[in-house]
Amino acid sequence: MLRVSGGVQGLAHVATISFLAGRLTPVGAFWVSLGGGVALARAGARAGARAGYGASIAAMVETVAVMGPARISGPLTQALNAPALGALHARGHGAVVLLAVCTSIRLAHYAVINALLLWLVLGSIDAYVETFDSVAELALGILPSGQTAALTLTLVANLAAAAFYSVVQVVVVRRALSTPVAAPPVASILAARDDPAPSPRRVRALAWGTVAVWILLLTALAWPVLAAVAGLLAVGTVAVRAPRWPPLRLTVLLGTALALGALGPAALGAVEVDEALRRGVRAFLLVASAGVTQALIGPEGVRALAAGALRVLRRVPAVSEASLLAPELRGEPRLIAGTRELIARVTEAAPRPSRLADAVIGWVGDEEARHR
Repeated sequence: MLRVSGGVQGLAHVATISFLAGRLTPVGAFWVSLGGGVALARAGARAGARAGYGASIAAMVETVAVMGPARISGPLTQALNAPALGALHARGHGAVVLLAVCTSIRLAHYAVINALLLWLVLGSIDAYVETFDSVAELALGILPSGQTAALTLTLVANLAAAAFYSVVQVVVVRRALSTPVAAPPVASILAARDDPAPSPRRVRALAWGTVAVWILLLTALAWPVLAAVAGLLAVGTVAVRAPRWPPLRLTVLLGTALALGALGPAALGAVEVDEALRRGVRAFLLVASAGVTQALIGPEGVRALAAGALRVLRRVPAVSEASLLAPELRGEPRLIAGTRELIARVTEAAPRPSRLADAVIGWVGDEEARHR
């Protein structure tokens, strides 16, 4: 039976519930996911950055197992920076250091997302600049035009967003870590499995098939390839069991949003319609293929794949801790009740920032206490 010192296991449970709630709620996702950030910061403060990131990886694995890839970006930012903030705070570093680290990690995350969107949706930086110039023309001269203006304003927007969210996160994390909370005793929480384990051979076949589909989509942007992949996904979708439809619907919505984003430049005349259509369809198929695979193999299949990946990467710091924590997060019985309670508290406290911070910190403390 798994035992993790310093209450890291319970905090991993809290982070999992918060991240799932953040991916489910249509508004206020940052504040809802911030509860998971507070929990992981406490894990980093109590047991060190390595254990905190182990809890972070385990929580993200479980959220993907339950929901698939939809809306993962928001919680991922908290998972990337919160354990480091907690460990630095425990070592006596002040707000300036925490803010610098938090902002740097958030900016790196934004850079990766922007690069992926530029590559997959628009295709090139020239297409992005042409799209920006088209928007600038519609703004009747209010916005400057040209590559320098496009890149500069994009950088400024990313810096402003990173600064705002980082300041809020650091303030809330420091406030949470300064609030006296008794560390729970070493404990182990048994949770019922929520899905029968699929055939390992079937899981591996679907996983490798999905990887092959991704490689094909990324290397051959042609209508026959897109049509063939769409046909395969249609067949796979028919085979999805009814209880697994809700997460798949969210994934389809995400893919649809990316596809429409690819069509925007064509509507403005920045790129050719045919290329925009092909890129939009490809973006949809990339996201949808991950969702269909998750729906076909189920949460237990995703957990099995993650467990295999963690075993391969076990020498990487924090991965061994994650491999121990992840199995204990399966089928969390407080999942639905916890997400509803967190969303309700944040909704009730909005829009005042101080009340929102108190609501998030209070929920984390209450939820952690339930896991003792």
